[in-house]
Amino acid sequence: MTNLRRLTLLGVLLESGGPVSRTRLMKLLFLLREDVGVPVFDFFPYRYGPYSWLAQRTLDSLYRDGSVAGAEPTVLNRVQASRDYSTIPLTVRNGIGQLLERMADRSDRDVLNLVYERFPAFTVMSNRGPRRSRTTARDVVFSVGYEGVSIDRFLNTLVQAGVRRLMDVRRNPISRRFGFSKTRLSEFCQKIDIEYVHLPELGIASEFRADLNGADSYRRLLDRYETELLPEQEPALNRATRLVKEKASALLCYEADVGCCHRGRLAARLAKATGLSAVHLIHT
Repeated sequence: MTNLRRLTLLGVLLESGGPVSRTRLMKLLFLLREDVGVPVFDFFPYRYGPYSWLAQRTLDSLYRDGSVAGAEPTVLNRVQASRDYSTIPLTVRNGIGQLLERMADRSDRDVLNLVYERFPAFTVMSNRGPRRSRTTARDVVFSVGYEGVSIDRFLNTLVQAGVRRLMDVRRNPISRRFGFSKTRLSEFCQKIDIEYVHLPELGIASEFRADLNGADSYRRLLDRYETELLPEQEPALNRATRLVKEKASALLCYEADVGCCHRGRLAARLAKATGLSAVHLIHT
């Protein structure tokens, strides 16, 4: 997937025929997903509409290896870039070609306006108008996992649901998946005005996971978490209860299936203590 992202981004630059502003590039990649059906990158609402940290990371890698250069990225070795680009699926290349042909006569402002008009859900963090009001959820305890999703798709889920605080209940908040280790995730949340709080006491220590080998063992562990481990963390539970009552908060852990994750039991406990509803977010 990493190579497909690189070559897709490189293809958009190639088909553009010259320097491309970063704002235009990001919007073209967004339209490639939404209009053409080539979902190479995911997006979330940011300062100038839809944005992708993975697209930015991919562009940075193209600068580092000398494939592109300039304040407005330009392909350096077009012959070699064309050879590499020809190796990706024809459907992707055709989609890029069709999109760039349609956008060829549109200015950067025209492209930006088009995206704003057609996709107002991605304007809620924008520094320019028109801007849709941002949703803030009420009377709910959210939970959310990040298994199998990009950081951009994850952030979009939080914003669209109206989450204003992310409560990380992993005991060890590290991840090989880009964007989900504590420091980077906290930084990304701050950029979209979502508070990040780490509550390691409400996680499950690695020693209790050592012998997991199937659905029954997971269920036994979650039962033990609910009846034995969680009651031992009264100060952290009290803090979590206060936090979810203050603003719309989401409990974060890894598993996509909340039934296989301790955050489901924790969400139920907090919902009962506060009288709020427990909602488990699904990434769309």
